[in-house]
Amino acid sequence: MTTQTAENLSSTRRSFAARSTEVMAMPRLKLSAMDMAADIVRRNIKAAGELKNCHSDRQIAERIGMNPRTYTDRKNHPKTWRFEELIMAAAAFQVSLAWLMSDHAQELKGE
Repeated sequence: MTTQTAENLSSTRRSFAARSTEVMAMPRLKLSAMDMAADIVRRNIKAAGELKNCHSDRQIAERIGMNPRTYTDRKNHPKTWRFEELIMAAAAFQVSLAWLMSDHAQELKGE
């Protein structure tokens, strides 16, 4: 193999390696509407708990009247909240169900 052929082969490998890493980079997936809504509910329950001096998952669960393991499961998988549990959470923190499901990120950021 000549020196020029070896250089061309090396250059081709570098070029391929650069392109293959570009192709392998996965684009960020956009959250579905359901995922965004579930995240809003999760954040709002946490925020409502903080406003009522419930700073731990256990305190939030006790205030809602839930088993702490169940609350942790709902927090980690917010799409699994049952309607009755959301009503219990809203009542426990003296907010409306609509408040739990609305995005309050900007207004809560200031507090």
